[in-house]
Amino acid sequence: MKRVDKCMNECVNIEFYLIDAFEISHFEPLYHFFLKKGANVVFVAEPCERNTSGNWFDYDCAIERLKQKKLRYKTECDPQAQIAFTTQESNILKKYWFATKRVNLCYGSSLLRESFFSSLRSTEGFDYKLVHGVYDQKLCLEKVSEAKVRVIGYPRHYELKRDRFHAEEIRRELGIETKKKIILYMPTWDEHASICTYREAFRELRESYYIVTKPHHCTYRLKSKQEDLKILYEISDMVLDAAYNFEKAAFIGDITMVDAKSGAALETCFINPDVKMIWLSPQKNVKSYFVDEAFTMAELINEPQKLKGTVSGMLSEDKYQNVRREQIFRFFADETGESLEKVYEEMVRDCAEEYRRDTNYWNAYYRGNPDIKNPSLFAQTVGRMLEQSKSILDLGCGNGRDSVYFAGLGLKVTAIDASDAAITQLRKEHGEGDINFICDDFVSSSEVYAGQYDYVYSRFTLHAINESQETKVLNNIYQVLKQDGKFFIEVRSVNDEIYGLGEAVGPDSYIYEGHYRRFIRIEQLEAKIKEAGFEIMTAVEQRGFAPYQESDPPIIRITAQKK
Repeated sequence: MKRVDKCMNECVNIEFYLIDAFEISHFEPLYHFFLKKGANVVFVAEPCERNTSGNWFDYDCAIERLKQKKLRYKTECDPQAQIAFTTQESNILKKYWFATKRVNLCYGSSLLRESFFSSLRSTEGFDYKLVHGVYDQKLCLEKVSEAKVRVIGYPRHYELKRDRFHAEEIRRELGIETKKKIILYMPTWDEHASICTYREAFRELRESYYIVTKPHHCTYRLKSKQEDLKILYEISDMVLDAAYNFEKAAFIGDITMVDAKSGAALETCFINPDVKMIWLSPQKNVKSYFVDEAFTMAELINEPQKLKGTVSGMLSEDKYQNVRREQIFRFFADETGESLEKVYEEMVRDCAEEYRRDTNYWNAYYRGNPDIKNPSLFAQTVGRMLEQSKSILDLGCGNGRDSVYFAGLGLKVTAIDASDAAITQLRKEHGEGDINFICDDFVSSSEVYAGQYDYVYSRFTLHAINESQETKVLNNIYQVLKQDGKFFIEVRSVNDEIYGLGEAVGPDSYIYEGHYRRFIRIEQLEAKIKEAGFEIMTAVEQRGFAPYQESDPPIIRITAQKK
């Protein structure tokens, strides 16, 4: 168990789990904000074979961009990070410990009637949902009333100085010398892009106007979109590169055209409140596709033949401007960071409370069961296979009854548990004799995994961690076991009578009676043990292994050897 109580006094571990390179720009402002707060912040870009999103992840592009921006990153997540971010559904964060605070960062357009960011998929399973404004907050709370939806504004623009950008100056920088009115065109990249639908309309506009295009970054990098990029070069007088400053671009045009589905539609209005704007859509029935507010803020058209006349009329008079100025701060709260700071402090407090709640359970349990001194049936069975003077590691030793038993057999024992109450009492009772008691996280303890052992004993520990942590533990154990060393495992099975009781928090995982339990499928555990490099000696699942009071559930026992 991660000792996250430290997060109130030491730096909290925060991870931004990437499913594609485009998310980097969304997370980057938060990265720098949390870094200034003293947090240990890192991007996670796992290779496609390990990434939760699978082969869709543009790994090479993500790594290149992280390096260019000199952002801290790693290629494997820490399952026990205190806080994990995604822009996607909560399942993306399934590798993380149940106590990890899962956070969804809203991105994209608020103008769609069926937008992902306010859907049940993007709200359920999260501890926090961070949105740009009160409009988004209301939509999310309609889906999941219990969600901790927090308005944080638009972090990328916390320090936005709208008066620092002047159209004429920006045009000079770009070398634009024309007496024509300038159209800034910012199309999106997916099936909602206007590029093909409006191709001929823009060719016609180019006769009378100077067209500057800022393509979506996906249009530049995706091979499947190279035909769209070719079209944009055909219809434009100037095409800005992918890295061109978006804030600057918002001031270039006398009139700006943005695909209504794109998040840029609202962001541009926020950056430049005086912008004259037309929203484009290839959708046939825009009334059913966009929310009513969309039609009060800008001219929204879906018929290319109307574009020329709409441009002419908009240049004469923008009848939407006043409404747009009033509305935009519902979509993008004009924050400067105070709200994000409050959210950060709240998340840190939650992390500490989560740890206290879990450790309090185990501390209370061990304080309340001081008389359990006899070794478990599993320890007695294992004991018959052990040789004197050999070393053994007891993972999750609890009240130490099995550790003490092994020491009595003449073994050198290292015993680890995260319960302060348990370890303190064991040290008091047994001193510094044949048992080295360690209070730490058995998943990643640097101290315990620095040694070498003849045996590793794991009773009722693997089902106390998630699958990703289990993989890490198995690999760690393989490394610290001596050649031909044995690994003894006893865990709860999915056939247990209490399987499914409590709150589901992951695959075969529940919080029941105050603490976390994951129930094991024997065939899956065998496969993972073999994958770690072990040879399975015995594997059995049956009753009679761990009877307790009136309960006698099926229990899995496995013995493996390092070859």
